[in-house]
Amino acid sequence: MTKNSIAVILILMAFLCLSCQTNNKKKTIGITLQTTKYAGVYSYGVSPEKGPTGQITIYPESDDSILFYIDISRGAPSYNMGNLYDRVKIKSNKGMYYVRYEENENPCSFSFVFTSDKLIIKTEKNGFDCGFGGNVSVDGEYYKVKNAKFDHFIDMTGTKYFFSRTKPEEYAKILK
Repeated sequence: MTKNSIAVILILMAFLCLSCQTNNKKKTIGITLQTTKYAGVYSYGVSPEKGPTGQITIYPESDDSILFYIDISRGAPSYNMGNLYDRVKIKSNKGMYYVRYEENENPCSFSFVFTSDKLIIKTEKNGFDCGFGGNVSVDGEYYKVKNAKFDHFIDMTGTKYFFSRTKPEEYAKILK
């Protein structure tokens, strides 16, 4: 075999490999999750000086589940805060979050209802033991402020976490 023949074969093999990679990318890029429509940042309240505030970042995990990071504050005068990173199943624009912590008498339970421009969160009866500061509640109408799919959140310590790399179960281990 001549040098030219080897060079041609190598070029054809490289072209073939690139062609296969491009086809695979097209197949995965075309997939849109059903929960993508909920993705973004939702917020309520103006300033902690004026009352309760909150922000929730929603990330589509699968066709029927989202990951969320919520950061809330009671506002003045105590400025008690709370945050939570977890997942919730969504069906027909609604979801129910429920977890029971060993150390708490009551569960942490609240509902999600998505509309075209907001997310309404309401604590279920006796579902207030979420580990937040005193009198901190997730309840409110969170208006969508950013439509883009955000791939990360920054927690209360200032650390940046990527939804795709850190699942809620792993985040809970980090905090311990």
